[in-house]
Amino acid sequence: MELYHGTTSSHLESIIRDGLVAGQNLTEARKKNTDVVFLTTNYISALGYAGRAKKACGGDRIVISVATSGAKPWKRRDDCSIFVAKNIPSNEIVGIEYPDK
Repeated sequence: MELYHGTTSSHLESIIRDGLVAGQNLTEARKKNTDVVFLTTNYISALGYAGRAKKACGGDRIVISVATSGAKPWKRRDDCSIFVAKNIPSNEIVGIEYPDK
């Protein structure tokens, strides 16, 4: 299953090197859940998260696509499902999109 993670280009170097690592590059909204990486089934939702990250951290919005079996269901919303994972290794990243370019 392909999942999406919204963030900004200011974090891209470490993401390419280390993957998506729980507890790194947190926005204010995510500081209470520092032990997981959040993923969604909905690209538009990931884009919204990227917008919040842009306001908090700067950079351009990016949406990262991942193919992972390590994510666990966390919450179901009307428009998508949210999954969590401890870490997503860089070899499970299958795409990086810059929606504003």
